[in-house]
Amino acid sequence: MADEFENAINAFDRDDRGIRWREYRGSVPWHRLRNRALIRDGHRYRRCRARRRLEMHHIRYPDIPEHDSLDNVIILCRSHHRKEHGIPAGV
Repeated sequence: MADEFENAINAFDRDDRGIRWREYRGSVPWHRLRNRALIRDGHRYRRCRARRRLEMHHIRYPDIPEHDSLDNVIILCRSHHRKEHGIPAGV
């Protein structure tokens, strides 16, 4: 079932664009953006007030990962992030 989660989250990974995104997700700029989003959002997901298992969610993936921006991401708890991507609970 974990494979289904990875496939749903990374559906675009099957092409060159996906390869660039995989590399970007492990990069220093991605981590800096995530840290800035965490600070901006008070290290919590405001909807459910969660402070643990926080993940960065893109409102829209830019065509070029390097064009990512703080106004294009929000911080979600893992549970709500999965719901946002349509992944059932327990997967």
